[in-house]
Amino acid sequence: MARSEDTGIPGAVTSLSTDSDETFSKIRRWLNKCEGHETCRVRRQGLDPSWLPTRLVKIEALGDDSILDGSSSSGSGMKCRIVETKTDRPLGDLTYITLSHRWPVDSNLVATLSADNLEAWKVNLPLGSLSRTFRDTFRAALELNISYVWIDSLCIIQEGASAKADWEVEARMMHEVYSHARLNIYAARGDTDGGLFTNRNPEDLILRPRMNISPLATRGWVFQEQLLSLANLHFGRDEVLFECPFGQGGAYSCWYTLLNEYSARQLTKLEDRLVAMSGVAQHFKSKVLGGDVYIAGLWYSRLATDLLW
Repeated sequence: MARSEDTGIPGAVTSLSTDSDETFSKIRRWLNKCEGHETCRVRRQGLDPSWLPTRLVKIEALGDDSILDGSSSSGSGMKCRIVETKTDRPLGDLTYITLSHRWPVDSNLVATLSADNLEAWKVNLPLGSLSRTFRDTFRAALELNISYVWIDSLCIIQEGASAKADWEVEARMMHEVYSHARLNIYAARGDTDGGLFTNRNPEDLILRPRMNISPLATRGWVFQEQLLSLANLHFGRDEVLFECPFGQGGAYSCWYTLLNEYSARQLTKLEDRLVAMSGVAQHFKSKVLGGDVYIAGLWYSRLATDLLW
């Protein structure tokens, strides 16, 4: 995938692009591992497997390998259409992915669902009129063997006489849309037409994720989308990050947040700093991190990174 810490092999070769076979192979392993966590599995099992959003984008590969080998940026290797799930209910696998993206300042620059084009889009969604970020999301779905995608601007009517009423209905279900999705893709680059994928310098060393400084992190709706999703896949400027809220990655992120907050507190005796934190560390070790070893505020499995904290 992206970094040697991902592979566990010091000095492992990094792929030159975030749309490589290595990247998607790693993403599939991440997703399978996340879905194998006991807490994640219980959370998924608590959801209604038959629940679907009002509309989805159905994606079909046309047998043209160009869309899967990254050589097509126009979506020429696939066909998409809008599916209204109450009247055209999907058969078989009902899983879908969602997309968190930043709307352009001028919404007229992107094609959106309207009362006028709904019927036509139910037959064929014109991919050439969509942003590269949307087309890349469809390609990512195909790579992950998922046939359905939910994107707000394509699945909620944005223009026409019925737009307001449709928005009011869909807005009330937004939490269900994200909480039932198998995965949420987070277009962290923030550029509407910049796409998900990017070329990068394999010599760059990324010590800490940079998802929180993404332009998308300032978007109000994204807070809910990220929080409610079962898992988030971040495509950034030069890295791909997988966020499992209940896996060890999420636990370590929580630990770092606690350290940041704790370090700002005052203690009468400076030597009490580690002692006062040890109880929290022991709780993390026994309840969350399992077999990891706690070493004076650091964790053995991430010692090299933690020493730079």
